[in-house]
Amino acid sequence: MQLKDGMSFDPAPAERLLSRLRERAHPYQVSFAGLDLRIDENVFCPRHTKTSAIMLECLDGIELPREARALDIFTGSGVFALYLAARGCRALGVDILPEAVRCAQHNAAANNLGDRASFVLGNGLSAVLDEGRFDIVTACPPLLPGRPEGPLEGALFDERLGSTHRFVSELPRVLASKGRAYLFLSDVFARVGNDIDALARDAGLVARTALAHDVGYEVYSVVELRHAG
Repeated sequence: MQLKDGMSFDPAPAERLLSRLRERAHPYQVSFAGLDLRIDENVFCPRHTKTSAIMLECLDGIELPREARALDIFTGSGVFALYLAARGCRALGVDILPEAVRCAQHNAAANNLGDRASFVLGNGLSAVLDEGRFDIVTACPPLLPGRPEGPLEGALFDERLGSTHRFVSELPRVLASKGRAYLFLSDVFARVGNDIDALARDAGLVARTALAHDVGYEVYSVVELRHAG
């Protein structure tokens, strides 16, 4: 993994997390968000990071329209798509890795949510631009700038954080008129010169911080995005 931004953040916590994930024998089972999840090789496990717990805390506090259409980008094990499906949504998850899509599909069946949650292979929102509008969109993109050398690193590192930029710019094309999106960010995004408020305005959206946690080495936040006006 080749960093581009010098000392703009401390990579040690991410490296420790990767080491823990690589030590596991796959597949293995975990419980999270009221779900029983199988974690396959190269699929990120929500139990091993603070970020998933913070996103879950945020989602636990929001009201969902009945039979809302939900979309989860960077779905991995499918955890947030399945969580939203368990709360009554019709959920669709997207991931760029075939093994993640297979893992999420297995987890949908294992949790008796196969009729409410489906998963497709694709690169972010571009995979679902023809799927209509969604009431709830969730996204936990890679948070740190860097060039990943493998699938697990790809869940944490993204050169120039382009995945987040593309997500915000494409979001208006899939977000329902009164829909809400919940984007997970680290303050590293701003430290390396990005402005989520400006990105949102350029896309015709309004951004507000729904939840923030200072974990010492970074400040994590869930940013709510809505259509302006």
